[in-house]
Amino acid sequence: MPTGRFVTDNGMAVPAVSAETTREADRIAIGEQAPNLFQMMENAGRSMALTAIDHLGPGWRDVLIAVLAGRGGNGGGGICAARHLANHGGDLMVVLAEPDRLSPVTPTAASCLPEDLGSERAECALQAGSDPRRPDRL
Repeated sequence: MPTGRFVTDNGMAVPAVSAETTREADRIAIGEQAPNLFQMMENAGRSMALTAIDHLGPGWRDVLIAVLAGRGGNGGGGICAARHLANHGGDLMVVLAEPDRLSPVTPTAASCLPEDLGSERAECALQAGSDPRRPDRL
């Protein structure tokens, strides 16, 4: 059930749902529809990677993409996006929030990343697993 709204850059009001509602939707999807959390992270990561490629256009491999990943399953989706982009020749930097407190599924996603990701600059950032209105809570 929507609990609020946010407005896009072009002025469109989009309903927002609470973290509690999202967790309940995930619980129902996992319990009743049978995808497991790893599959959900993988699907989210693939979708984020494709969105970044679409947003950046044909020269997407020429820019550094920063992935800001939280410690939970959504952060795991961001890590999967980074892996997809890196596997297709993308220049990536991954920043993990609280890497010493990752949820049980996130390290599995992180273990698949190339070891040489990182840089000092970024032209595009994918934020996964935190509230973009609260950058202090990554």
